[in-house]
Amino acid sequence: MTAWGFLAVRLPLPENKAWAADRVTILQGLGVLDPEGQPTPRLKVVKQAKVARLTQEEWQKERDKMLQTCNQCHSKNFARAELEKGDKMIQVADHLLAEAIRIVAGLYQDGFLKKPE
Repeated sequence: MTAWGFLAVRLPLPENKAWAADRVTILQGLGVLDPEGQPTPRLKVVKQAKVARLTQEEWQKERDKMLQTCNQCHSKNFARAELEKGDKMIQVADHLLAEAIRIVAGLYQDGFLKKPE
């Protein structure tokens, strides 16, 4: 298990407003949040399966475990820097995924795609 979780989507939302908006879009696309941003019953499944870290404390606990493992062979500064690189990659990936979700949602809204039964 990693601090990022299975899908690298976690709560609380990032302080960066653009990244937070991208996360909300992804959570809506996954059906964890409804279109108004409220939790759906699917959130319970995510919690039970531990697919995502849902509190800052839970995330930090896993992050600290990762750092301890990395520190067995690498310096703390190197390990932290590598994890920060991972965080930045996730931020970029979140933006690309959210952008794709918004495009596809727009295609449905404009009638170019029909919703499957």
